[in-house]
Amino acid sequence: MGSDSWESREILAAYGAPAILIDRAGVILGKNGPAARIINEHPVFGLTYDQVRLRRNDEALRFDAALHTASHSRRKPSYVTLASRSGRPILVMRLAAVGDDPNGPVLCEIEDLVPRTDDAAALARAMGITVAQARVAALLARGMNVPDIARELGLKEATLRTHIRHTLGRLGLDGQQALAVCAAQMARFMGIVHPG
Repeated sequence: MGSDSWESREILAAYGAPAILIDRAGVILGKNGPAARIINEHPVFGLTYDQVRLRRNDEALRFDAALHTASHSRRKPSYVTLASRSGRPILVMRLAAVGDDPNGPVLCEIEDLVPRTDDAAALARAMGITVAQARVAALLARGMNVPDIARELGLKEATLRTHIRHTLGRLGLDGQQALAVCAAQMARFMGIVHPG
């Protein structure tokens, strides 16, 4: 952590939701366990020297604008939505200033919009597919592409594409994006979206 102060730990300990505390430059002053898990699991994040870095320029610009707004508006939080490569929203970040100092820290609450892979068994039961197929669907919902999912699950791309094809057929869906959306919606309905 950047500056692991008592105050930042106190603020984050009071937060049940995934949250990080950052300064105006995006340097992470503290993070709670659920937020650390989200940051590590989502491909949209890249962490360098304890600083929030987003992999695509448009996301970085949206995040910087939200951070600027939160820093200068003492009463209203600002929001930024991060999307997968396909443009589907996968994270919502709510940024709010902490205290009255315009140069003070900003609390960033993170809402995860996609299912975790550990919840694959519950997702599989709900969708009527196998656990292996549910793991693939959950990773598609996270915005990962086929090569990345194959590496993550230790499968050959051909095997992975077979899983996807069988899952699409079983659910009557047309395409990977439809499967990703279906998995994300089912996970939200079941309440298995947030880590932790």
